[in-house]
Amino acid sequence: PNSPAERAGILVDDIILEMNGQEVISAADFDAKLRALDGGDIITLTIDRFGAQYTLTVTTTKTPTPKGI
Repeated sequence: PNSPAERAGILVDDIILEMNGQEVISAADFDAKLRALDGGDIITLTIDRFGAQYTLTVTTTKTPTPKGI
């Protein structure tokens, strides 16, 4: 709740296909791309929602790295 994803309109079953025009091949790939950004960056996501493609704009936030990682 109240996450950048939710504020951008991303739903639970959405599949992220592209981030800033680059193909997203896995959850780990998306996570790596996302972690390379700074808080406040604006990104464009192409998503698949039940067979229809949509483009969403998201403003990122910086999350703290858990201790021990």
